[in-house]
Amino acid sequence: MKTDMADTSLEAYNDIKPTLGKNQYLVLKCMDRFNRPVCNYELAKALDWPINCVTGRVRELREAGVVVSAKKMTSPTGRTAWYWQSTWKDYLISTDAAATDG
Repeated sequence: MKTDMADTSLEAYNDIKPTLGKNQYLVLKCMDRFNRPVCNYELAKALDWPINCVTGRVRELREAGVVVSAKKMTSPTGRTAWYWQSTWKDYLISTDAAATDG
């Protein structure tokens, strides 16, 4: 897959990849491909997974601090849903800055 990521971003992404489970990694990678906030329904459709497989992985990624809620709006199902956004790049930058401040 071709990406428009800078080499440093790709390196940072590879730094957290080993700490993620396979399905967490797939959800995060899918989320980044949307390049906008995305709801669980959209992730499930894109990954061709049942919705319950996506919701658990999103929760785990939120707990890890690499996904945050971006907004609440009407989803493609017509229901109100949370839209999620990947923050793994920001997370690694802030962690790296804190490590070099000392």
